[in-house]
Amino acid sequence: MKNLRLLVVNPLWPCESHTTLSANIIIFELIRELAKQEGVSVSFLKMNKIDDQIPSQEQEDGIRAMKSLGVEVLPPLNVPEFSKRRAKWLRTLFPTLNDFYPGAEHREQITDTIMSYGVDALFIPLSEWATALCYDVPVIKFAYYS
Repeated sequence: MKNLRLLVVNPLWPCESHTTLSANIIIFELIRELAKQEGVSVSFLKMNKIDDQIPSQEQEDGIRAMKSLGVEVLPPLNVPEFSKRRAKWLRTLFPTLNDFYPGAEHREQITDTIMSYGVDALFIPLSEWATALCYDVPVIKFAYYS
C-alpha cells in the first residue's frame, strides 16, 4: 500500500505546551493524530512572513516532539516581503487578489517549493493566509478552521 505524503503548512510552530497560544496546541494535536494514521507520512512546513523568526524554547520542544512522532520538519519557507498596499480607490475600483490576501504575488514560488517535496496532499489548519497562498498548488488540499 502506497503511503499518502501529507504536508501540513502553517505560519505557526506547533507546540504541545499548554502555556502557548491555543492555535499552536490545536495544530500540534492534529499533527499528532495524523502521524498515527497507518499509510500516511506527515511533513510540516512553517511559512514565515519574515525571514528572521527564531522558534522559542517551547516551539523548539514542539519541533522535537513532532520529529519523535516521525513527522519530517522541513526548513521554514520564508515568504518575501509583501508589496505595498495600493491606493484605496484602486483597491475599490480594480481589486486584485493581493488586495485581499497580501503576499499572493508569491504563490508561484510557494507552489514550486511545495511541489519540490513530492507531496500528495496539503493540510492547512487555522490559517486563511496560508490557505490563500496555497490554493493553486496542484494537489488535494484540506483547510481546517475551528
